[in-house]
Amino acid sequence: MLGITGHIHHDTYSLVIVNVYTILVLLPNNLLIYNDLYIFRSYSSINIIFQNNCLNMSRHEEYTLNMYEAGHFKALMTKFDLMREERKYCDVTITVESKHIHAHKNVICAASDYFNAMFSHDTLEKQQGLVAMKDVKYDAVKKCIDFISSGKLSVSILQCEYILTCVTAMQLIKTCEKIEYFLQGILDVENFFLVRDIALKFSLKYLLNSCDSFAVVNIVSLSRVEDINTAELSFISSMISSDDLSVSEDDKLACVLQWVNADRSNREANLTGLLQHVRAPKLDPGYCEYLMEKEPICHTCVKLVRHLFSAVVGDRKVRNFDPRVILSEAKTLSHNSLIIFNETAREVMSYSPSDGKLKSVIKYCDPMKSLSFTS
Repeated sequence: MLGITGHIHHDTYSLVIVNVYTILVLLPNNLLIYNDLYIFRSYSSINIIFQNNCLNMSRHEEYTLNMYEAGHFKALMTKFDLMREERKYCDVTITVESKHIHAHKNVICAASDYFNAMFSHDTLEKQQGLVAMKDVKYDAVKKCIDFISSGKLSVSILQCEYILTCVTAMQLIKTCEKIEYFLQGILDVENFFLVRDIALKFSLKYLLNSCDSFAVVNIVSLSRVEDINTAELSFISSMISSDDLSVSEDDKLACVLQWVNADRSNREANLTGLLQHVRAPKLDPGYCEYLMEKEPICHTCVKLVRHLFSAVVGDRKVRNFDPRVILSEAKTLSHNSLIIFNETAREVMSYSPSDGKLKSVIKYCDPMKSLSFTS
């Protein structure tokens, strides 16, 4: 048993090592337990509690004192970083964009598999102590080397992409995880699409899952952000088809229409597939009537008009039929028209999306008498 005497807050104490892992702090007045430090009132307390556990230490027997403490490593890293800044004992120079970064070879090798592999073989970099890095930015490399030596990384959202490019090249897995957690923590509507693009580019699965969950909850707010127009089809489709979505069908349709109209020439063909995820019976009839009158895409997309019309009709059946029956009687009827059978007036009417007008076509003809239509 070893003893050391000293003072804590003006109280006399004794440190007694009773085994290789336990340090006992002895105060004259109390018995306290703080983390792994057992504080006793007197030596007699030790004799009672540890009388069967105290070691019989010989003069030649060696014992290990545990130094694995946060403070110990922090002090070491602080010293390493200070020596690096003073270029003291630096044995490798990293060149990026004609600028130089000095570092300790053993430190960067311990943190980076990229450097470890480089200096584990008889490479030119090992012989010269000079590493030239291309396709990365100086600021990014500097921040990564600073992080390795100090454990601190200063980063903004806009810097994350080029820093992650450098982190990936250096194979700094822990640093990549830190940036991923940082982006997940600051995710909001304004930066959503920027963060999601980063997650996709660097295959950050945890961050991508967070983005998907965020989108489902905030679909209405995201649909008002201009950046949604740059989203890919698969994202829009998965977002509006999610079982966890808790918004109205009107909001889903508004999001779809905004995305399609942002690049109508290339995206209108995708509208039919997206409409499958919008339940027509749940749409507000008033909103559908407004769209049929005001939405420009209704002038060219008959599928959308039919979807909206079915919402207005409600439980009444909207039936398909052979348009040639009508065309045989009305040669001027456009193919891009919605046919309406007005049972009260006993006539066929058409709605043309191109001009938004409803007009009479013909009276019921013989081939239609056996069919039951309502309007």
